[in-house]
Amino acid sequence: MRMAFAILVLLANAAFAQKDTECANLVLDQSATLADVFTAACIPERMARNSLLDLRTAITSYAVLNSSMEFVIAYYERVEGSDLLKAPLHVARFARGPKRWFQNELFKDGQAGMFQTPCMGSAVSVHRVGLFILVGTHINPHLECMQGLDSELKLKDTRYGRFVTSVSGRVVYEHNTTEFAPTHPLVLSLYDPSKESDIPVYPLPSDREREEFINQLNHLVAFERCEGQNCSVLPDQFESTVTQAVSEEKTASFAFIAEFSPVGYVRDVKQSEVNAKVAYVYRLVGNGVEHCEFPAAEMKSRFGTDKLNELLARNLLIRVFGD
Repeated sequence: MRMAFAILVLLANAAFAQKDTECANLVLDQSATLADVFTAACIPERMARNSLLDLRTAITSYAVLNSSMEFVIAYYERVEGSDLLKAPLHVARFARGPKRWFQNELFKDGQAGMFQTPCMGSAVSVHRVGLFILVGTHINPHLECMQGLDSELKLKDTRYGRFVTSVSGRVVYEHNTTEFAPTHPLVLSLYDPSKESDIPVYPLPSDREREEFINQLNHLVAFERCEGQNCSVLPDQFESTVTQAVSEEKTASFAFIAEFSPVGYVRDVKQSEVNAKVAYVYRLVGNGVEHCEFPAAEMKSRFGTDKLNELLARNLLIRVFGD
């Protein structure tokens, strides 16, 4: 009897585990139909029909958010035999609690291949941040947009950049850069959708690690500098990227690792030792932020961990800021 009960428990657990897996935030083949995506998100067929959308619609260049509270999809209708996007960008949201659908269409004035609307591009992300939904669209490797929508999918605001992380209802995003520039310097801001306002978070004054890297570039001898038109003569505009980003709601903090590179400034990057990885840690203070920075390689020796997210725990955050 006990054995039979144990088997039933195992089967029940397996069923729940399978259901959780099946309902994960899946990225299906980009040639899916709306019905395929709704099924993967475990939206009951009756609820899917209540959306009044044509579930047979073939879609492309789409992104989804799937949580226990809601399902959101941003997509274009696929045009057979064409790689061009067909405006508009459709956005649909299913609120699981009240079982209600909301819909909107963005970039109605855009045209496939012409992008009359600057932000019309493939949907690459959907994020819930506080009372807002952010839909990210991709234009080229250095250009993205974030469309800020309320819970009824009404467009409230737009930011030109890439979502990095979020904390306390605010968004850390990376500003766009010029695609064919010799370098792509990193610029980050903290965006508050409720106030439609930003504050800069990187670069900030008194950054010892940046100053040290700029000094290294300044001391390169002339023959080490790159040649031709695709070269930078501004060391403070050096190439840099975010390689990892985390946040913690309990301590209203976030952190990222920035990789500094001499690309676009020296001729032979592979042989150059002029590079760095720097850890940046921030905490929200009122309407602003406090920050500190240190070489990422020193994280373990200073704080006893090499995991960036662990620095945001209350006990370690106090050590980071020397409180």
